[in-house]
Amino acid sequence: AKKMTSNQLRDRLTAAAADASGLKPALVEKWVATAREVALAKKTKRVTGEDVAPEEWQRMLAERNTSNVRVLDVRNGYEWDVGRFDGAERPEGDTFAEFEPETFGLPSGGAEAAETPVMMYCTGGIRCEIFSAKLKQRGFKKVYKLQGGIQHYGNALAAGALGTAAPDDAAVADAADAAAPAA
Repeated sequence: AKKMTSNQLRDRLTAAAADASGLKPALVEKWVATAREVALAKKTKRVTGEDVAPEEWQRMLAERNTSNVRVLDVRNGYEWDVGRFDGAERPEGDTFAEFEPETFGLPSGGAEAAETPVMMYCTGGIRCEIFSAKLKQRGFKKVYKLQGGIQHYGNALAAGALGTAAPDDAAVADAADAAAPAA
C-alpha cells in the first residue's frame, strides 16, 4: 500500500466527513482548521474565553442591560429554534463552521474588539471553546462562556441550584427545552 502524505490524509478525511455529515467539504475543512487553532492555542497556552458557572451566568444576564455586553448563541439554527436566552444574537450562517465574529456583527479587531464584552453559549461547551479562542485571537479581551453549555445550565436549573422559578416562566422553559436531548 502506498503511503499517504499528511495533506492527502487530511483531504481524504475531510471528504469522508463531508459525505457523512452532508456538509460541503469547504465547511468541513474550515471547521477542522478552527479545531486545529484551538488545539494550538491550548498547546501554546493562548487563552480561550473564561468559563462562567450557571449561577454567575444568570447574574451576568440580569446585569447586561447596564452594559454593552453581547450575548451570542453559537449553536446551529435548529437549536436556536428550540429555545434561547432573551436577547441572544443568532448568527447569519446556518452552521457553526460558517461562524466568524463578523457573522454576529462584532468588531473585526482593534480597541473596539478589546472593549466589547461577549458572553456566549452552546449546547455542551465545545463550540464555545473553539469560537472563544477565535475571538481571543482577534483581540477580544472580555470573552465569557457558559460552563458546560446550555445542557449544564438546564441541569443546574432542574436541580434547583439557580433558585426558584415559576414553571410557567418562559426563560426557564426555553432553557429546559434547549437542554433536553433531541428526539
